[in-house]
Order: sequence, then C-alpha cells, then structure tokens
Amino acid sequence: MSILPPAWAAMRRSADHYAQFATEIERIEGDIDLFRQGLKLLTDISPDPERVQARLERERDMLRGAPQPPRQALERSMGQPDYQDACVLQRIVGYSRCVGRIVLAGGEFGTGWLVGEGLLITNHHVLPNRAAAAGAHVTMGYERTEDSQPQPGETFRLLPEEFFLTPRETQPDDPYEELDFTVVAVEPASQLGKPLTTYRHVTLDGGLGKIIEGENCLVIQHPNGDFKKVVLRDIRLLKVTDQPGADQHLFYESDTEPGSSGSMVVALGTGEIIALHNAGVPRRDARGNYLKKDGSLYQPGDRDESIDWVANQGVRVSKIVEALGLLPPQAGPETRRQALLGGLLRKNTPLNPAPLPPATDAPLPAPAAVGPPAPAGSPRVPYLLRLATGRVAAEYARQAVLSHFPAGQLRSLVPEESRSALAGYVVLDLPAGGDPWAVAAQLETIDGVMEAEPDLPQRTTSGLAGQDLAAAPRATEGGFLGIWEDGRSKWNEEKFLRHWAGSVHLRGLDSNVSADLQQIRGWNRRATGFDRLTAQHLDAAAVAALSDLRIGQFDTGYSDHSKLHGGYDLTADYDLVGDDADARDELDSGVLKAPGHGTRTGSVLVGVAAAAGIGNGHDGNAGFLRTAPQGAAGVLLTPFRVAKSVILIDRVSELVRGVHMAVDSGYPVLTMSMGTLGNSALEAVARYAYERGTIWCCAAGNEVRFVIAPGKYPGVICVAASNANDGPWDGSCRGPEVDITAPGEDVYVPILTDDDDEDMAYGSGTSYATPHVAAAALLWLARHQHALAYPEPWQRVEAFRFCLTTTARPASQLPKDRYGAGILQVDALLLAPLPAVDQLRHAYAESRRPGIERGPAEREPLALRELTYKTWQQVLGAAPVAGTTGPGARELQGFSAGLSPHAQVAARVLESQSSLTGRPLARESTAAPAANAYERLRALQALQTRSKPTYTAPPVAPPPAGPPSSPPPAASPAKLSRAPGGSKSRRKSS
Repeated sequence: MSILPPAWAAMRRSADHYAQFATEIERIEGDIDLFRQGLKLLTDISPDPERVQARLERERDMLRGAPQPPRQALERSMGQPDYQDACVLQRIVGYSRCVGRIVLAGGEFGTGWLVGEGLLITNHHVLPNRAAAAGAHVTMGYERTEDSQPQPGETFRLLPEEFFLTPRETQPDDPYEELDFTVVAVEPASQLGKPLTTYRHVTLDGGLGKIIEGENCLVIQHPNGDFKKVVLRDIRLLKVTDQPGADQHLFYESDTEPGSSGSMVVALGTGEIIALHNAGVPRRDARGNYLKKDGSLYQPGDRDESIDWVANQGVRVSKIVEALGLLPPQAGPETRRQALLGGLLRKNTPLNPAPLPPATDAPLPAPAAVGPPAPAGSPRVPYLLRLATGRVAAEYARQAVLSHFPAGQLRSLVPEESRSALAGYVVLDLPAGGDPWAVAAQLETIDGVMEAEPDLPQRTTSGLAGQDLAAAPRATEGGFLGIWEDGRSKWNEEKFLRHWAGSVHLRGLDSNVSADLQQIRGWNRRATGFDRLTAQHLDAAAVAALSDLRIGQFDTGYSDHSKLHGGYDLTADYDLVGDDADARDELDSGVLKAPGHGTRTGSVLVGVAAAAGIGNGHDGNAGFLRTAPQGAAGVLLTPFRVAKSVILIDRVSELVRGVHMAVDSGYPVLTMSMGTLGNSALEAVARYAYERGTIWCCAAGNEVRFVIAPGKYPGVICVAASNANDGPWDGSCRGPEVDITAPGEDVYVPILTDDDDEDMAYGSGTSYATPHVAAAALLWLARHQHALAYPEPWQRVEAFRFCLTTTARPASQLPKDRYGAGILQVDALLLAPLPAVDQLRHAYAESRRPGIERGPAEREPLALRELTYKTWQQVLGAAPVAGTTGPGARELQGFSAGLSPHAQVAARVLESQSSLTGRPLARESTAAPAANAYERLRALQALQTRSKPTYTAPPVAPPPAGPPSSPPPAASPAKLSRAPGGSKSRRKSS
C-alpha cells in the first residue's frame, strides 16, 4: 500500500528527530545487546537516573507485598522476558478492545483508540481537519475470534461537529510541526445499533516511570487496514528524553506498515500506554536520501515495503495529557474537554531518592543540635521545602538534605512531571524534637534549599463567626464553640424572624403563608437574582452544558445528610488528609472539631428542594445548581477533604496538593469556604489555578477583619458576606482584596441536632457567601460554553471577574474598597456581554515575572514567617491548654514555643516600622497580650496586601435575550483601576 503525503511528512519529521539522537541510540542498542547476553543490567542502560528511580517506584507499587526489593524484582521480571504478571496481560487485552480501524473517505486506513466517553484519538496526519474527519468512520472489533474466525466489527461515524481537538487544523500539503494527535467525537451507537460503550475507553497516565530504555513494549494496530494485530516480538524502547525541544516523542523498535498511524504503544512491564504511534523512521544517507533494505536509494515508484526502517516514533502520552489541559477544541463544548481531563486524575507518588554516592571531597558538616533526640516511635513533623530549579540542582538539593538529616523521609509535593512552580516543592518528614522553626532555619542553610518552613497545623477563621477576638466565649457558624465542639445546633427560625422582620429582602412577606415562608428561607436567592433566572438566562443548550461541568469543593468532606442526597460526585472525591479515595466527613466530636461544615456549605450549591430526613415543615432553600431553569439538576459537587475540622487545617501542603490535583483534572470551578494564614506554596498553587483558567472562589474570612489566604491572592475570586438588609455581616473580613459580596449572615442551611436528627437553621459566615459566587461561575461558564475563546486560559478568569463585578448591585452600606464591587446579581451577570481581550488585565501584571507562573524570586525572612505563624496561632486561640491530652492535643500545639531570638528582633523591627501599616502598634504587655498580638498580626498582614484588577464597565444597553455572543475581538477598553497594596468505578450512596 502506498504511503500518503501526510504520512511522508510525518516520517520526514521523525527522521529529523531521530538524527538528533542517532549516536545515543546506537549506544543504547549496543547496551541492549549486552543486556540480552546477560552482560549488563537493564537499569544501567538509561542515561536518566531520575527516570529509572520513577520506574522503580512504579514497580514498588505493583509488587507491594512481594518478598524481594523493587530493584531486584524489576531486574528479575525484565531481565529475561519469559514471563509477565497476568494482571498486565489482562490490562492489555482490555486496551485492545478500545482500538479500532479508521477508514478515510478515499479508502485509506489508520488506527485509533477510544480515550474518553465517546472520544477517539489518532494522529493529526490521519485526521488533519474537521472535513477529513467528517468523511471518515471507525470500525471497532474488526479482528479474529479466539478460534480465528473473522469478525466484521461495528462501524461508527466520526462526529467532528460535536467535538474536534487538534493542535492546529491543516490541509494535507500544509507544513505542520505541532504534536501529531487529534481527538474527535464518535457517534454513540453503530449503524447496527451497538453502543460504543461496549468497547469502553482507556485512561491516560501522564506520570513518569512507565518505561525505561531497553524495556519491552508492544504495539496494537491495524496494519494496512487488516484485522487488529499486536506486535509481540522482543521490542525495546530506544530513547526517551526530557531535553527541551526534543521531549515530545520517544523511539522504539517495531514493525509497522501504512495504516498503523495512530496505533497504541504499551509498556509491557507496567501495562501502561506510553505513546501514540505516529511514524516509522526510514534510514537515510549523509545527504538525507532514503535507503532501501539492500542499501540502494529509494526512488519514486519503489515499493514502500522496500524501505529500511530503523525505528519507530511515537508521541508521548505525557505530552498529549499536557496538551489536552491547555488546548481549546476547534469544535464542541469546552465541557467535553473537561470531561476528558477528568479521567486523568492521578495520585501523587512519593519520591525516595537514592542515597548520596561516596563523596571524594570533605563531607557536609553535621547539623547542630536543635533539641534532645526524639525517642523511638515519636511523632514526626513535616517541613515544606522549596528547592533550586533544574533537574540536576534539585536532585543535588534532595540528596544534600538527606545527608544532613538521614532520618528524614522526602516526597514530592505534586507529580514530578508538573511544569508548575509547585514542582520545586518537596515535603520532608523528620522526627519531632525541639522547636520546628529552629530546624527550618538549619534547613535553609543547606545548599540548594531556597526556602524551608514547618508545615504545622493552622487555625482557620471559618469557626470564628460571632467571636470577639479579645474576649470569650465565642460562637461558630453552627453554635457555641468551646475547646470541645460537636458541630451540633438547633432550629432558630423564630429568632431570625424577630431580628430581620421588615428588612429589605423580607419586606412584604408573611411567615404564616407557606409560599412566603419558603421565600423567607431563601431570602439569599432574592438578594442575588437566583430566583429571577429563566430560559432567557440559561437556554436548553446551556443547561445541557451545565450537566457536563464539574465543581470541586475544598472543605471537611461529605456526609449522608438527606439535604444533599444525590448531589455529590463520589467517583472522583478524594481525602487529602487520609490520602485515600473517600472524602467522607467523619463527623467526629472533640478537641478543635467542628464537623459538618462541608455539608452546610455544599447545600448552598446542591441541596435538594425536599429532603426526606427533615420533618416538622422545616425544609427549604434548595441549592442554586439544583434549581436552575429548564429543570437542570445534573450538576454534582466533588468533595475534596482537606481538613478534619473547619477550625483547623492540619497541613497546608495537603490543601496545595488537592488544588493542584483538581486543576490538573480539569475542574473549571473550585470553591473553598475555609481560609487560613497560607504560605508561599499556597500562593503558588493559587496562581497555578489562575494561569490554567480555573475560577477559584474563596471566602474572605471571619472576624479577623483583614482578608485571609487563599482569598487574598490576586488570582482568586474573593467573597465577603452581607445580610438581609444589604448591609455587611459584622463578622465578615474585608479589604481591597475582596472582589464581590454575597449573602452570608443568617443563611438557611442543614444541621444535625443534639439528638443526631436532621434539621435546618440559619448560620452565618463568609463560608455561606462563597458558594453563591461559585454557583454563578458555573452557570456563567454554561451560558458562554461556545463563546469563551480567549487566547489565554487566565483570560477566562478575568472575563468572569469583569462580568461579575461590573454587574454587581452597589449597596450604600458596602464600601467598594472593603467589600468589592457590590452584591452578586446572577441574572445580570448571565446577560452581560463578554469583554474584549484588550479589556482584561492579568492579575499578576505588577509582578516582575509576568506570564506563566514562576516560583518566587526571593523568600520572606524566616523570622518574619515564624513571627506571623506564632502570632496567628496566638490570636486564633491555638495556644496550649493546660491539662489537654489525648486525641486533638497535638493540634493544640501550633503555638508550642515562644519566639526565637530572630523572631523577637523581627517583632521589634515591625514595631519601629509600624507607620508602614497606617496605625500604631501596641507594645507587648501582660495586661492585654491577645489584643497586642492582634495588632501585630494586622500589621504583618498589611505588609502582604496585593492588588487585584478592578473593572468599571461603560454604560451599555441591556443585552437581548437568547444565546450569548462571542467575545468581541476588540472594543473601547473599560475603565480600569487597581486596588491599593483516576475515575473510580465505585459509587457510594449519597
């Protein structure tokens, strides 16, 4: 069969790529021969020790419980390819079901495989544009049975009008240098009515360690359009590299023919898909002429089979995964791409680097003692380290850390292949002993460690609703808070009605009238326009898109409260605290516990209209995403459990890892009704989400008056709280970092009573304001599903901020410099035209590092970080309590030591420079230590204030009803000002 011009172009490119590594590949081929003779170890073939280490870690996971060490098991299982774990073969058989034969309009063939729900992947040179795909079909099951009987398979049309994604559409003769892949929709049933789901689909893994040079791989293909074939002979990976400019492909031995383009390449050792086959590599002479197997020059008209193929090239799966997270589809809704990305969620893999080799120079000095040695079995303290950038520098820093602290255990914070600033962070677990901040100071003296900080528990402000920071007792969003808290509350409607009778949003309503009572309980809907939504705001297409969108919640997890029955996506939830796949809120009572917070905040989003477990006529106030127009009820909330309690975030690193995981998985909207002090890693992940177009809605915080993290970071949408009179909730944090205000005082939410019965009550906190804006963000994305074609992902976040703030309802009691643009008005938001590109401003435009996020160029002095943390813990009441022992006692030790000498100096410097904060600082005294600490904390936070884009739209006519318009390419800019300063198969009941 003749090779088509697009395939020839792909082969020319593959030959050029191969030429860059020809010498290295020849060396690897020689080492493979030595390995086959038993003269060389397989793990010594690869020139990349980090890749070998990652492969060993995968083998460790696969051989969990095996009697021999991973390296020995790896060498044994791969040293003589005579046997293979049956589970890997079963996986490969499953992969084979997903592979089909592509038939083009001209009768040419290719191969493709199902990579998502109703989606097929193949090469760009097979389907370079939508027109080519429209005339093609795929035959699934075109193969022989176990008794060699031919099966004609089932034919499915390709539907590029429903979804089509490739780096760039081209014509056959156009030059093309991007990644050689295309993803296209497939019709759900064959011409004979067989469901496409019969053949299932694969889940791509973008992680490292699936294969190393010299290891076996196989190819599943339809060569020359023939029945499905699997190349099973001794095939070896020849080259894979992360060298910039050459990291998109890998090379391997194999025999392929025309029609094999788009084949699946699988690592035999791990059973993981490693590449999308895209071209054979023909041998060339010094002048670039193609050679035949007999050594003569290939001439036009010669048989293609006569070419001397030296290798094959495939597009790396990790690069495809990376591209899928960045590229918008040429056709089809963005939600389809997000659904595809949803199958790419993967668990972070710990990193255990090899020990330092024997040094020829003098050894590194031993660390000075920081306290008495910890007894055996004592608890460990995690430290968050930011290392030098670059593979060599980072690996050196890891090994230097472990040489100084040999009892330490090191792991990556996020997947190693991540291109974000978070890739430079690792977590070091050390035995507890002495002041952790003194240990952090020692860590920062190690060459290659740019920043070190103990990852200690941090109090949140979500449990402070109603608290006077200078006095006690204090009340939470659910009720009274002592040191012991059970999260229970009671129905309080009579008090609510007495307090708010005659207020703006209750005026004219009679609580004795059933219909009016429901409006009273949903006053927050009236205040924000959710009760005014119609098909004009969300047509049938938008509602359909809404059901495909996903929203992630970072909170205390989910519960079985009937108010949220059926509202959770429990196939993708994750518990970052327990590091497992069940984000259930354990609802534990105890020291610093406040269970059920995730249930209450989640109800604002997905609470049902009629909860089976709530009696006495107390039910009401259904979630915004359950009551959208056109009967939309398919939106599910994915819970990510990042804290045992709303009062305490045990480890900020767990929150950072969870957000990074959700962003990588394609969640377009995240909501977080908790907040805390934060650190550089939390700031970095906020920017990571922003640069990738994720709208992260965060609470401004409660009671401490200044905006907390992550709400204070420029890339997030920060929400303050209002009340039924359009005034501020007294406990709401406020400041220039706030973008918008939404109802948060006395919002009707589900509770558990002291008798563990389900009920409802009015609760307060910015925790309840935040889901209003998150719901609006999801509706806005559904409304504009086909119009959000901005060139940069961050512009999607800014377009939402623009529409959100320019349609907000001003309120005289809510100054804009403290409460943002006004009160959320979702009905106006959805009808607002999208801004032009030139109207949008990057949230980090004032940074010296514009564009894609980078790690901070310098670190804040450790003494200031220690001072800030210990002051924060003191102010929020986390000082040790005399006589407190048992479960929860460790959480109370966040402020377990006085200020170090360096931190004391920092406190004195802050006092002397108090004019920077605009208010005098009270010196420390025994009379009012809490008040003095609070003033210090405010001064420290004022120094960290960051500006955000603020927008004022020019007057425009009300937009017409109907489908949304695309963002105009240019417009007169708005006035702008700046404020100062894997899928899981299980399903749990919900």
